[in-house]
Amino acid sequence: RSMMMRHAARRAFPSALVRWMGSEARNEKVVGVVRESYGIWERRAPLCPQHVAELVSQGIRVHVQPSGRRVFSDDEYAAAGAEIKEDLSEACVVLGVKQVPIDALLNDRSYIFFSHTIKAQSENMPLLRACLEKNIRLFDYECIREGGLPENLRTVAFGKYAGIVGMVDILQGLGQRLLADGYSTPFLYSNRCFMNTSLEEAKESVANVGSMISSQGFPRGTPPVTFVFTGAGNVSQGALEMFNLLPHKMVEPSELEAIVSRGPTEESRHVVYGAIAKTQDLVQHRDKGRDFDQLEYYAHPGQFEPVFHDTIAPYTTALVNGMYWDQRYPRLLSSSNLKDLAEREGGPYLRAIADVTCDIGGSVEATVKATPPESPYYEWNASEGEEAPALNAAGRSGILMSTVDILPSSLPKEASTHFGDALMSLLPPLVHEAEGTHCTPEGSQLPLPAELDGACIAEGGELRDEFRYIFDLHAANELKNPSSATSSAAVDGRAHRVLLLQGHLFDSGFINQALDLIETRGGHFEVRDVFVAPNLDQGTTRTSQLVVNMSAEQATLAEEIIEGLNALAKLMAKAEVTIETLDYADPISTPGGGPTSGITGAEPGLASGSVSVTSNEPQRVLLLGAGMVTAPTVDFLAVDRGSVGTRCKGEGKAPRHVTIVSHLEKEAAALAARAPGAASAVHLDVSSSSAHEQLSACVADSDVVISLLPAAFHPMVADHCIKNKVNLVTSSYVSDEMKALDAQAKAAGVTLMNEAGLDPGMDHMSAMKVIDAMKERGGTIKSFSSVCGGLASPDALEADNPLQYKFSWSPRGVISAAQNASRFLENGAEVNIPGSGLLSSARPFTGWPSLNLEVLPNRDSLIYEELYGIGDADDVFRGTLRYRDWADVMHSFQEFGLLDMSGAPIGDAKQWGELLDAQAQSSSASAEKVAQARAALHWLGAEADAAITVDSPPGVTYTEANMHEARPVDALVSLLQKKLMLESHERDLVLMQHDFEIEWEDKTRSSLKSSMMLFGSEDGTTAMARTVGLTAAVAAEITLEGRLKHIPGVLTPTMPEFYMPGLDKLAAEGLIFEDSGCERAMAALHAYEK
Repeated sequence: RSMMMRHAARRAFPSALVRWMGSEARNEKVVGVVRESYGIWERRAPLCPQHVAELVSQGIRVHVQPSGRRVFSDDEYAAAGAEIKEDLSEACVVLGVKQVPIDALLNDRSYIFFSHTIKAQSENMPLLRACLEKNIRLFDYECIREGGLPENLRTVAFGKYAGIVGMVDILQGLGQRLLADGYSTPFLYSNRCFMNTSLEEAKESVANVGSMISSQGFPRGTPPVTFVFTGAGNVSQGALEMFNLLPHKMVEPSELEAIVSRGPTEESRHVVYGAIAKTQDLVQHRDKGRDFDQLEYYAHPGQFEPVFHDTIAPYTTALVNGMYWDQRYPRLLSSSNLKDLAEREGGPYLRAIADVTCDIGGSVEATVKATPPESPYYEWNASEGEEAPALNAAGRSGILMSTVDILPSSLPKEASTHFGDALMSLLPPLVHEAEGTHCTPEGSQLPLPAELDGACIAEGGELRDEFRYIFDLHAANELKNPSSATSSAAVDGRAHRVLLLQGHLFDSGFINQALDLIETRGGHFEVRDVFVAPNLDQGTTRTSQLVVNMSAEQATLAEEIIEGLNALAKLMAKAEVTIETLDYADPISTPGGGPTSGITGAEPGLASGSVSVTSNEPQRVLLLGAGMVTAPTVDFLAVDRGSVGTRCKGEGKAPRHVTIVSHLEKEAAALAARAPGAASAVHLDVSSSSAHEQLSACVADSDVVISLLPAAFHPMVADHCIKNKVNLVTSSYVSDEMKALDAQAKAAGVTLMNEAGLDPGMDHMSAMKVIDAMKERGGTIKSFSSVCGGLASPDALEADNPLQYKFSWSPRGVISAAQNASRFLENGAEVNIPGSGLLSSARPFTGWPSLNLEVLPNRDSLIYEELYGIGDADDVFRGTLRYRDWADVMHSFQEFGLLDMSGAPIGDAKQWGELLDAQAQSSSASAEKVAQARAALHWLGAEADAAITVDSPPGVTYTEANMHEARPVDALVSLLQKKLMLESHERDLVLMQHDFEIEWEDKTRSSLKSSMMLFGSEDGTTAMARTVGLTAAVAAEITLEGRLKHIPGVLTPTMPEFYMPGLDKLAAEGLIFEDSGCERAMAALHAYEK
């Protein structure tokens, strides 16, 4: 927020804008598209013809430099309305994909392209300086992030495409490698990705290979073919998308040894095996007795050592590497690891590596160069630790490497579409600003979209404040040059230390003094990796990190230098620097050293905070959402359990750590603060597609996921859970999209527990306990009624409140639910009520005689005949409880046209009197209903001269400029939010009641009632939050206890394995159902409970 305020302030005082525009301000609304010159395979374009057509329809001209290399022809662009021109001088905004040649840059323009300057890459510093000299406003795709905040994920990201291409290309390479080993396999018939005209064609090619494997199989004697995937982000998900087109069997990494040890089998001839290596599969704590802890690994990587080369690599045919890595972490496979594999009997089982990261000298040390798409492979001689002179030259010691650095360019159509889609909402404001028309009706300059403003590196001949670090970082990077006097090669006998410096290194000036200190005291150093997090204002607390290789003549001198650095850190306390000595890995100036340039959206940093670890490894709970119902969830799962090794709730309970993921940063942090040491917060907006890589990493590192997000997000979350084999709990109804995942979940052995809330949730559990109890004693349910309501406590309601209601959640959601169609069974006949008639169908309800209640039908009750196994019932009814008169007043609003989500806009109405007069003219409501509605609205504050305010529905933002497009329901929602929201000092009330009529085998009948009444807590926790949040938490605990591992798939809490322990756990938290009824029914229930 602070950064966005800075940007707003910058736009409020447009001196920088004036300076940027200079004397050659563009007066034309023209966007230019440059011809790419980065390399022959860069066929992507920032805009597709369809994007051009859309811009032209908005009055924006598009000039495209001619190119015969783009994936789209000049004719296609011309047909879409573009002008094909070599000269782009009329353009005010110029787009490219990769770096634009310096001599092609036009003065005083806005440019958007991948500049590759934010890491101070030396080769691109001349380009950055040229942009400053030419008064160019430079935007970088790499910095376009959700909400414009640097900690959020990128909106222009190609990780998925890189994974897809990397997987497709390695199939052909593996085929060649296996052919050299004596096995002619179907992989030989796989096209490399750039040979296909589209992603769909690439999928068909892979699927054809899969068909050959299924029908013909591998040659007899071919060892089992195993693929191992690293990384949990978009890269690995893209790779797995293609892998899944092959006949395959997913296994745990620990199962690979047994598969390989069995040798060729009939099964292995017709399938490939896949395994996903998670972080805990790659490393182990140096203290062998300690269990792996993800947070400790991220905080103190030096305390861990690699194991992948011993436990997984010996049984891997092809490795697809998509993991994040930097110098702080152990390598996945070092050159010496590969040599050890080659020395095994028969040579290395590992035959091919697709290093999608193309991280030179990175997690796979054999990645020594980037290869072009037309020649993607080289061979690594594992025995000699060097690149072989040609493919197949190293015999059995040869491992085929695929290390293409521009993988997404092999899917140019799809990648270009991704480019254009991401830019379409950003370009018009930028063009209008350059033209001088991006203003309010009063003429004030409007700010650019936050996503674009946050991506501006330079303007007005200067670097933006948040990017001023670049030239300092470049100076630090220059110290990595092995020929530098301060970075001499390692000499035998010298003492080496690898230091991790964290803090405000650059803006405080600490790093300059620290490096000077090392040098003046006789040490040598090399800066190996730099992780910059610039401070945007005084309120930010983000820090940078530096990995430094330091050497000295003697160990005592090395320790003295470290002591000096710590003393300097203490002296410069405001820099908040910490210094950690990592285990020594590589000597200074080893080949392959230097900075990494791997995939961003890294696993390290997903959670932060000090971590205390014992051998009692905590269970990891990932909680998605930080809304009002989540506090009880955190309290149940984490509070009183403490950090690892502290007191736990209950005898023998395992400690837990809850990671809260939400776009509500403050709310998530506040939730984590409820359980210090046992909870942490991650700021992430999962609604953004660019966040999926980090979300998948969070899921992969969890034992169970609880999604309390809006229901529309659950299938996406479930997909991540299935792919990472992590169980899921949600509180929402099972959607059709979720149902479709049942087979995949069962195949993966994953439980997707849905409807674990109040209604649905506790209703299922309490109802099924009674139903199963009656069936066990020979009873048949002949009548079933279940009602539930979330209300305000009577003492929170004013006597003259016309709605007799207060909202503890969105009024818009309540209004929508009040217009759902419903159907139920009554006396054996189906009753259907349309959504327009729901509010007029309310009936009095006397289940709690002291409360004046009414009940409305709740959606489709008939589905519960099958779900609950009560097909013989003559009556099946589910209802929603409200206080009496609520439905009548809401019905008057409906008749008056105030509840219509798609009603006519309010137009020029500024005051409630104007709006209501207009509604009265267009409404067919009776005079009585109009009078009733007006009276209720007057009580709510809608006097005739009261100004109208509106609430924006999801996906829409109303401002003064477009408020006339708002609908009456938007004004009503705003009114209800102001007047009828439940205050923090007011309690709510949750009611639930089931009524059963049971017919026994002797044809006699009994009745039974099961009821729960729960008031909100005195501490402000609502009853609604407790019933929903605690039920979800209980579901997670039951899952962690392993009670459901034998029944994977899409589930609801209707089985005794769940509801019996679930109801006991909820009762222990004060959520208790009271049962009453005929003696025979109660005896059956008590016997079942025992």
